[in-house]
Amino acid sequence: MPIARTLLIVALIVWGGLAPGALADDTPAEAPRTFALLLNGGASPRVNYLSHLHHLQEMHAALIARGVPADRIVIFSSDGEGEGADLVQRVEDAPEGWWLLEGTELGRMFQPGLERVSTRWPEVTLKPATYGALRGWFRKSPLKAGDTLLIYVTDHGEGNAERPDNGRINLWHEDMSVAEFEALLAELPEGVQAVSVMSQCFSGSFAEAIYAPGQATPPGDTCGLYSTLKDRQAYGCYPGGRGADRVGHAFHFIDGLGRYGALSEAQAATLVADDRPDVPVASSTLYLDRLLQQAATAAAQPFEAYVDGLLQIAWRDRAPREAHIRRLDAIGEAYGTFSPRLLSELIAQTAGLEESAEAVRTYAQRWDEALDDLRHQILTRFLTAQPDWAARLKLEALKAEAPEAQAETLKKAAAALRRFAKAEPTTWARATAMREKADTAQAAWERLALREAIYARQRMQLIQVAGEVWLAQVGHEAEQAAFEALVACEAHVPGERPEAPTAARRPSPLPPFEEEVAVIKSVMPAWLGIQFRPLPADLANRWELKGGAVGVMTVFPGSPAERAGVRPGDVLLGPPGAPFTEPRQIREWAMLSPQATPLPMAALREREPLTLTFELGPYPVEWPELPGPPEVGEVAPEIKGLEVITGADEPELDVGPGEYLLFYWATWCGPCKRAVPSLLAWAEDTGVRVIAVTDEDKATVRGFLEKREAPFLPLIVSDPLRRSFLAYEVSGTPTFVWVKDGKVRFRQVGFGEQSGGLKFKSRR
Repeated sequence: MPIARTLLIVALIVWGGLAPGALADDTPAEAPRTFALLLNGGASPRVNYLSHLHHLQEMHAALIARGVPADRIVIFSSDGEGEGADLVQRVEDAPEGWWLLEGTELGRMFQPGLERVSTRWPEVTLKPATYGALRGWFRKSPLKAGDTLLIYVTDHGEGNAERPDNGRINLWHEDMSVAEFEALLAELPEGVQAVSVMSQCFSGSFAEAIYAPGQATPPGDTCGLYSTLKDRQAYGCYPGGRGADRVGHAFHFIDGLGRYGALSEAQAATLVADDRPDVPVASSTLYLDRLLQQAATAAAQPFEAYVDGLLQIAWRDRAPREAHIRRLDAIGEAYGTFSPRLLSELIAQTAGLEESAEAVRTYAQRWDEALDDLRHQILTRFLTAQPDWAARLKLEALKAEAPEAQAETLKKAAAALRRFAKAEPTTWARATAMREKADTAQAAWERLALREAIYARQRMQLIQVAGEVWLAQVGHEAEQAAFEALVACEAHVPGERPEAPTAARRPSPLPPFEEEVAVIKSVMPAWLGIQFRPLPADLANRWELKGGAVGVMTVFPGSPAERAGVRPGDVLLGPPGAPFTEPRQIREWAMLSPQATPLPMAALREREPLTLTFELGPYPVEWPELPGPPEVGEVAPEIKGLEVITGADEPELDVGPGEYLLFYWATWCGPCKRAVPSLLAWAEDTGVRVIAVTDEDKATVRGFLEKREAPFLPLIVSDPLRRSFLAYEVSGTPTFVWVKDGKVRFRQVGFGEQSGGLKFKSRR
């Protein structure tokens, strides 16, 4: 953007030397005008929520109410005036019992209660939210020197892990990066001020647009007010915020525009009023943050210690800092938290908070996963017991129905499924218990995330105070002028001020942290400490076991399972007299069971029955690391009980010391099949036995062999519990492991042009 900033005009406006429409020589000039560009990219119809349209409409109404002419407001929204459905809105609550289908394929495919419609706003003309349309408007915009362009964004945003200062805004089926946004601003005439109000996730990354290309000091003609920092999601990206209407930063900011005059005043009110995990922040504060980061690095001091030194200077004379103190106190009072004066105080207060939030988020996810397993089992039994519903709920049949008929079918299906589940009291109790755990954990996580956000807001306030002290004592004149220009830009008053500022609504205080800890403990699942695999159906049938029997693949170090003496290869059946009947029921059993209480478990080891006793522990946020695969030259693990499919008289094969090549393959694996001729030739040339290992069952392998015309390796074994896969960390096929004298001599993953065929040769 042309960046020549007439600082004299800014100074006159900000410090009151002249009225905002007059020049020094008293030559009459047209009053500065405010234009507004309102943007909702929408991304796609599935996630273009009605709340986005409401934000546009409410911002439009707020600007009109303040006297901004309608012909100076342009709106870019999804597909513009297109006829296609581009918006999803809730027309009724989800059907009773629908929660039993969430997490299943039906639940993922369909959204009952939601309707896709075409955006209609008769009073305005909507432009398509594409980069080409935006660029066309910027190139032909009616703005001229002295005007201000307010750019308001309500949308989805994406972070950038590699370049955090170059995040993205979702447009309609495309994206716009910070760099591309800067290119749009460069189209504006010289002397135009651009101020952004952005509510999307990671919106703080767009503060990079305040800098002119190649300059470290912003000219002050571009500024912004953002819902969150460049490395944080806004509330719209949280599970509870997806599609939520009239909550979060955008809602409170627009509400503030009806109460206060300047944009920065509305943002300041949002700092207190926004009771969701947003971190409203201004470009001027982010500029000070960058200056302090650079200064702390130059002084070879930790950032927090450097800032605290400046804060201690600031609080010696509190009068100039009264506004900041009142804001810190207001945030603390509103949410029932303390009001800090140093970053070190914040660090002490937040110790363990991030870990607690991550823990309870993990718990919520684990409860959801376990509940999904049970939902799948309930639905499977329901469809088996009700053939008519099985036919009606086939995806092809549902997709063929008209939207109204489809919604009615899903509504009736959810009700029938609920009646079916309630008819099994034990199953119903399990499902409702896990749902309550998942919901409680989710709500606790969002409260902890809000608590984190409150402290982040206070942290940025402290950084602003420290930055102002730094500018006064150390900063250059250009840096001071840049900061003041940003503040003036953020203080733009669109249209007329409201007649009298009114107080915003106060949020509800957070519960005491001690109560939150009690909630976290109540949703903490117990942990067994194994990786398992449901026993294949043919193996379970041969051994006359229930469908919930599982084979242990891995035992985590230091876990309750290790303390109970569980070994890889063991088969766990369930509590004595109450065997598991569902494939992953053991996970649910462990999560819901009491901790530090002896719990017996029926098991098989080498097909011999035994009883193990567990004392379960708390679920870890990070699981212990497992030892890696044996490297070349290390001892090869012994594998017992591989089921022989072809090539040996005995039913099972033990693999230990000696020389052999393990070939991990699958019937569906094309590269595996292409590798067979080379393997056969290699085995004939070297005399080394090749053992083809699969985790597929005998019937599948034998069916494959019957159809195959070309020769195949003679010795084929099945490892249904995948013990050898885990022992050698085989994650893909084909994988080749050559063992000689009890040690791994060579390992290769893949076969083809990229892997160079078989790269190992005989070393006999």
